[in-house]
Amino acid sequence: MNCKVIWGLKPPFKLPEENDKFWVRPWLPQIEALSHTAIKACLTHCGMGGTTECIGTGTPAVTWPHFGDQQPNSECLVNNGAAIALWNKMRLSKKIEENTTFAEPIFTSEKITEVFTEISTNPKYSLNMKRLKYQAMSAGGAPLAVKTIENEYIHGGNAHLRDDEVLDKMKRMNCCTACCADFIWWLI
Repeated sequence: MNCKVIWGLKPPFKLPEENDKFWVRPWLPQIEALSHTAIKACLTHCGMGGTTECIGTGTPAVTWPHFGDQQPNSECLVNNGAAIALWNKMRLSKKIEENTTFAEPIFTSEKITEVFTEISTNPKYSLNMKRLKYQAMSAGGAPLAVKTIENEYIHGGNAHLRDDEVLDKMKRMNCCTACCADFIWWLI
């Protein structure tokens, strides 16, 4: 696969040596980078920030969720044809150290090449992500989100906005809902 990679790699990780295929920095302006027409896809763990940035810029995603809200966010993008998951097996444990690391390899360099080739050459992923972008915009986008957050702060709570079905699914997957329950209503 002939491509170039832009990678934001934060300390304590050592930045790899740059070459003509890799541009690595400890910080990147992610929205600006994702908005660039040369960007064909984004690798994301599907936290809410990265998920909404991919949707907001219309950038197809290759997902690699780890824990919390990341798995259902990934499933949402994949089910809408806007992403490909590097893996689709729920790997959560009640032991916190097992939630943040993987005990065994789950994909190979060949799998990464296959997935990025598919997502960058098949226009359906870009079209479907753009569809999600326009759906989000037509639903009110950032202005509605700001208004909702302000109203919830003023009126003290968001229980009426929670999606109990998603919360129940997360509980069945042994997901720690405490870290993301207040944000679950943002799921598309």
